[in-house]
Amino acid sequence: MLKRAVIFEPNKIVVKEYSLDREPKNGESLLKILYCGICGSDVHVFKGKHPFVEFPVSTGHEVIGVVEKSDLFKKGQYLAIRPSVWDNECYYCKHGMPHIYEPLKVRGFQEAGKKVAVVGLGTIGILTAAVSKVYGAKEVIGFDVNSWKVQKAKEFNFVSNALSPQENNSYMDFDVVFEAVGIQSSIDTAFNLVRKRGTIIIIGVFAGPGTVPLHLIQDREYIIMGALMYTDDDFSESVNLISQKRINTQALISKIFDGTDHVPDAFQFASSETNSFKTLIKL
Repeated sequence: MLKRAVIFEPNKIVVKEYSLDREPKNGESLLKILYCGICGSDVHVFKGKHPFVEFPVSTGHEVIGVVEKSDLFKKGQYLAIRPSVWDNECYYCKHGMPHIYEPLKVRGFQEAGKKVAVVGLGTIGILTAAVSKVYGAKEVIGFDVNSWKVQKAKEFNFVSNALSPQENNSYMDFDVVFEAVGIQSSIDTAFNLVRKRGTIIIIGVFAGPGTVPLHLIQDREYIIMGALMYTDDDFSESVNLISQKRINTQALISKIFDGTDHVPDAFQFASSETNSFKTLIKL
């Protein structure tokens, strides 16, 4: 029997047994999952605050495993899952999905010499800051109301400096500001930090609508962008950065829960413990 964790309603997750109803088809693989990370978006779902997910639902897309059956890979081979799907038929696939993300590469942190701010130093925010440094940003400043995350960001050298937005009296006029929280106050902070004609990139998941200063967007010619996820090239580049040890991902593992019986505990921890980064489940 296989096991699957199902979220039936906010803050209620149950591990259920089920049978695999078919064998892998050509081009498909069956993996035994070894570790699964809890993403920030999974926490939003668990709390009932994800705007595009309905219950019941099974989450979990940050996965590594070992091949059980496949016509593509050898049995026993270790794989990381790239959790994006496509049909090659829709408008976006036919017109090249990567083009949607091209402005992120051109205007964002991959252009050397930029002043970059990251509002929100959770796992996504702190990795955004780290990659910004790797790609040659002139200065990377992190902002978070959580003093523990501010300290860790500096301790692990993910940023040039980090502080609370309320403490900021000197850092202004950033070329690029990443919003990595998904709440109104972080959007407000982003607009306070960006320079005229600067770029704000929203990567935080919002539970619902927010407000933005349209008069300032027009007058100061801000560029506002959303970033849903990564392209194939982005994923491959991330693997390269980790393999080359240019990004210290090990420092971000805060706690590992062992076994499916502790899946509910892992979700409770990830959704309530503020002084942590990445929560993993070992299976």
